[in-house]
Amino acid sequence: LDRFASFKERMVGEVQRQYAMDWETSDMNQLRQAIAAGGGQSDYAIPKPLQRLKLTGGGVLKWQGHPVSMVCFDRGGGQMLFLFVTKRAAVKDPPSTLRPQLGIVHNYLTASWTRGNDTYVLAGPGHEDLQTFARKYLD
Repeated sequence: LDRFASFKERMVGEVQRQYAMDWETSDMNQLRQAIAAGGGQSDYAIPKPLQRLKLTGGGVLKWQGHPVSMVCFDRGGGQMLFLFVTKRAAVKDPPSTLRPQLGIVHNYLTASWTRGNDTYVLAGPGHEDLQTFARKYLD
């Protein structure tokens, strides 16, 4: 139940079913402060290509009692991208630190990786192939 695949599926399912940001802001510092105050981790690293997108807000979700920070970006055309960040220790089998693990969950393209003590999932609707998605949004 606390495996990484379950975590990824749950997070994507969350934003597809009842997508709601706790905070709407285009200011990353404001969002980091709100996430920290909400018990999430705010020291996440945003890949360079994502920094060019418009930030729309975020929130703090829960996974097996662990906080998960959600950062939301507008990728244009009415489509959102969601970046989920949790502590590496929150999942039994976190993805590799070397190369993002690409996949499709509930018709959303996903890229997952671990950096330091954090595990990341980037997810969003898309029609491009996974390699293009990864090249477009990850450094």
